[in-house]
Amino acid sequence: MTILGKLLVFLILVLSLVWNGLALNAYVTRTNWKAEATRTSKSAQDSAESATKMKSLYDANQEASEDAKRVQREEIARLYEQNKILADNQTELIKKFNEQFLGTAAANLEAKKLQQNVDKLAQENKIQRDQLDKIIKDLDDKTKSEEAAKVTSQQSLLAASSEKQRAERLAERVRELSDQIEELRRRGGSGTGGLGQGGPVAPAPEGFRGTATSIDLPMKAGGDIYVTFKPGGDVGLRAGAELKISREKPAKYVGKIVVLVVDTKEAVGKFIPPAGVRALGPDDYPKVNDVITDK
Repeated sequence: MTILGKLLVFLILVLSLVWNGLALNAYVTRTNWKAEATRTSKSAQDSAESATKMKSLYDANQEASEDAKRVQREEIARLYEQNKILADNQTELIKKFNEQFLGTAAANLEAKKLQQNVDKLAQENKIQRDQLDKIIKDLDDKTKSEEAAKVTSQQSLLAASSEKQRAERLAERVRELSDQIEELRRRGGSGTGGLGQGGPVAPAPEGFRGTATSIDLPMKAGGDIYVTFKPGGDVGLRAGAELKISREKPAKYVGKIVVLVVDTKEAVGKFIPPAGVRALGPDDYPKVNDVITDK
């Protein structure tokens, strides 16, 4: 065999190998394309089913949206109709208002001027009223002060007059009793007319309790001491009754009182110190607010 023949055989062998490789590659590629086509077909089927479901959902949503839009359109139409009615009413009211306004514009202007004048007069009146109130207050304060002083003076005068009349009345009654006692003494009596010195004594009211209101001390040493106290004849007290006078703070027995004069609301009695007491100390005299009892 020649060299050319050998070269041809070798070239044919190489071409055969190349052809076999191409055939094998084509077979493998065909097999992969089939598997990929199967997968793609299945994916397309799944996508189609999903698309069908999405379309059904979209159709349902579209139908609901159409219903909602229809309701909204109906509501819009109703509101539009109401708005049109309101607009017509507003226009009518504006027309009437303008007619009345034009008819009363002059009157309003005049009323505004009058109101300004009224406000000015009211301000002036307020200033004058404030001034008048101040004058009245000063006058009232002065009058009240004078009236209060006058009332206080009158009350003081009335109280002094009342006390003077009461003192004069009681003094007169005491003088009468003193004259009676002196007359009895000249006749040979006990010197007190039988009051508290062993003679007949008027009974004191049961449970009597009174309070000393004033003390009349003698003008000279050795004189009689008289005690004015409340209550009097309104509780059954009578002249000639013997009562006890004592002090609560500090507790102290002061002495006795022989009732000489009895009025409706108060009485006057002669103070008799306890037996054995010759000289009275400062605390031995009866005092205002001392308690007077029957026992």
